[in-house]
Amino acid sequence: EPVPGLDDLSRQGLSLICRFYLALDEASYGREIAAERVAPLDAYPHTAPLAWQVRMLLHLFRGEDQKAIEARRHRDAASIGRLDVDQHFEFSVVYEAFVSYTLGDLLSVGRNLAIMSELVKTRPAWVPYLHALRGNYHALRGEMPKALEEHRRAYAMVPAPGVHSAWGQCANSLSTTLFLRAGEMRELL
Repeated sequence: EPVPGLDDLSRQGLSLICRFYLALDEASYGREIAAERVAPLDAYPHTAPLAWQVRMLLHLFRGEDQKAIEARRHRDAASIGRLDVDQHFEFSVVYEAFVSYTLGDLLSVGRNLAIMSELVKTRPAWVPYLHALRGNYHALRGEMPKALEEHRRAYAMVPAPGVHSAWGQCANSLSTTLFLRAGEMRELL
C-alpha cells in the first residue's frame, strides 16, 4: 500500500527488511511462521541470502542439523558478492548465538563469541551483547560466577527497556543465571 512521501522502491525494500528482522526473532523461538514470512525475500537476489539465514536459525532451533547445514550452504551461495546484506548477517549473529545458547551448543556459542569479539571493535554499541554472550558461554561451561559477572556487566550497560536493543537479552541472561545460581546454592545447603 502506498505511503505518502515514500517512493515505492524504498517502501518495498523496507518491507522486506522488516520481514527479515521479524522472522529472525520468530526463528529464534522455533516459530514455523518465520519460514513463511521470509518467502517473499527469495524473489530478490539482495534479500534471498537473508531468507536462508532465517531458515538456518529455524532449523537449528528445532534440532534439524542437516536442514540447518543445507540452509547455511544456500545462504552462503546466495550471498557471494552481496556486500549489501553483510550488515544484516552481522546482526543476525546475535540471534544465532541466542539459539545456540538455548540449545546448549557450546561450540556454536564459542564460534559466535569469536565473531562478536571482532565485530565490537568497529561497533561499540554491540558491547552489551558481547558481555551477555560471554556470560552465556561461561554458563554453558558451568562457570557460574564468571557468567554472573558478565551478565551483570551487560545489564549495567542497559538497565531499562528502551535504553538499548540489547535490554531483553541482557535481562533474560542475567535472570537465567541468577536462577541457576540460586539452584546451585540450594544444592550446597
